[in-house]
Amino acid sequence: MKWLPMCQELCEAAKSSDWLREEMIVAYEKMMYFVEELESVVGVIAPAKAAKFLNETQVKDDAKLGHLHDLERQTKLRAIEKELFIQKLLRNVPF
Repeated sequence: MKWLPMCQELCEAAKSSDWLREEMIVAYEKMMYFVEELESVVGVIAPAKAAKFLNETQVKDDAKLGHLHDLERQTKLRAIEKELFIQKLLRNVPF
């Protein structure tokens, strides 16, 4: 009958691990519900929303990039004008 106390310990350990298993199942179900909720935002799949956001951001970035190209052209033009003015002051370029 030496094994009886050991059997009792194993039974208690099994009950405690069963409780832990049930807690883990509940936590897993909550996590899966959260993930499913993230995947579907207001009836629209999340990757579609992300793609829409990226497209909107790209359009804004393209507009800003175009503005920067305009500023670059203006800056280069002013640099050329200043260089010509300096050359005229030094009389290297005829008026």
